[in-house]
Amino acid sequence: EKRLPVVMALLAVYNARILGLRSGRCIVPYSSRLALLPAHLQQLEMESLGKPGGLDSTIQHILFGAPGTDAQHSFFQLLHQSPIPLPTDFIGCLRPPTDEIDDWVQWDIMLANLLAQPDALALGVTNSKLDFYFPGGRPSLTIMLPALDPTTLGALMTLYEHRTVILGYLLSINPFDQPGVELGKRLANTLSRYLSTGTFDEFPSPPQTSAPTLEDLSQSWTPATSWMLKRYNSIRPSMLRQTSQIPLHSTPATDSEK
Repeated sequence: EKRLPVVMALLAVYNARILGLRSGRCIVPYSSRLALLPAHLQQLEMESLGKPGGLDSTIQHILFGAPGTDAQHSFFQLLHQSPIPLPTDFIGCLRPPTDEIDDWVQWDIMLANLLAQPDALALGVTNSKLDFYFPGGRPSLTIMLPALDPTTLGALMTLYEHRTVILGYLLSINPFDQPGVELGKRLANTLSRYLSTGTFDEFPSPPQTSAPTLEDLSQSWTPATSWMLKRYNSIRPSMLRQTSQIPLHSTPATDSEK
């Protein structure tokens, strides 16, 4: 228990390198109060680890999820029978939000559903009256909080933050920079500058090379972007429009698109 972030990071490497499960993973909290946790972990892990690594650059740090009560009726079908298994983290709480009897009754149902899913993923069904095959053997991790309060929520977030840093170390990835985010912002600033000034000079198309430089990209845009700028500029207030100055490199819109 004192080395949970290390264990979780090693499990991620094991699932990817030994079991060959490199497509991503799923986060399923069984509490509506943790509904935004998957989105938070997406930002944490995909921004920190979504880059090539020195140890193994084929691991895809793709993460998605939703509260279990919703997810059971959306992507759980994929978790159970997809040809490519997805490791899943289940997160639950032993106590309901209050000690009201109604809350405990609902919590019984919630906990039963939570505990059923890891077993179903692990054991599967191979001899059933249903004409379905559930292969089983699908890895999952269950984290059970004693209750959901500021202390346990902070501990949970810290657990995943430490896991991310350790996984970055194991894969030789620097989790503290985001060059992909910076690239998008730089190109957006270029386009924003031309939108704000109303000046749309002819820009050359990106160089025909497999590896254009950042300077190349910041001084050019693609024909598709040029066409979309023209369409957008055509509906802006007339005082902002200089439609004739926007180069149109692509096919005009069809009647259905208009």
